[in-house]
Amino acid sequence: MLRRIYLRERGRRSGSRGDPWPTKSWPVSTPEEQGMDSASLARLVENVGTYKHDSLTIIRHGRIVTEAYYAPMSPASATT
Repeated sequence: MLRRIYLRERGRRSGSRGDPWPTKSWPVSTPEEQGMDSASLARLVENVGTYKHDSLTIIRHGRIVTEAYYAPMSPASATT
């Protein structure tokens, strides 16, 4: 069975390098800006999807670097 994956790799630049939280929302960053490899994260997202999880969020240095949602979940249906 084919699974649809909603992947939002964060490409917007975050603000200062200081502590980004606590705030009302998490700042975002590219994986490379936080010393991570996008290709490795993409493989992780694919592998986690095979275990029937609803979503996956990777945070490094207080910034979201990768966020994935697995069908039938989507960013709009995610719970807080």
